[in-house]
Amino acid sequence: MFHIHIGVHKTGSTTLQRFFRLNAGVLAEAGVLYPDIGILQSGHHEIAHAARRGEFKTGVVAELSAFAKANPSATALLSTEAFDMLRRRPVKRLVAALKPHEAKVFVYVRDFTRLVPSKYSQLTKAGENLADFDAFFERVVRHEMAKATQPIERWASIVGWENVRIRALDPGSLAGGER
Repeated sequence: MFHIHIGVHKTGSTTLQRFFRLNAGVLAEAGVLYPDIGILQSGHHEIAHAARRGEFKTGVVAELSAFAKANPSATALLSTEAFDMLRRRPVKRLVAALKPHEAKVFVYVRDFTRLVPSKYSQLTKAGENLADFDAFFERVVRHEMAKATQPIERWASIVGWENVRIRALDPGSLAGGER
């Protein structure tokens, strides 16, 4: 089984990846592998970049596929917010590369009731927003909802909704509070 954390940006992904990387030994003792394949900083960013470029027969995706085949009974964990930017075909090919494993996806999303006022304040202070809050809210909510739902829908269309877990980010759980 591969558990795949697909981001989304600004939802504590880097914190999770650092935790997974720093605790890879503890995770392995608990039966969950956090492979070193395609790691940039602490996340599996290079795997997503290679998949986006269509590089499945060589490089890190081929290495990941070999790892999956060599460890058919293992439980593994992959994490990068770059997975949320993959289109449907690269997602399908990446999931196929993980065979014989089943893929389960998890994603954290921002609470829009906190995100929108924060973004409004930030962009208004920076002079990038001149709209009143109602106009800003309508525009941003439509954009943020699409940004959050499209990647989840793409992955779910490949792995099935029953294999997708969505959780709201609790800003209080971030180091230093909400960002």
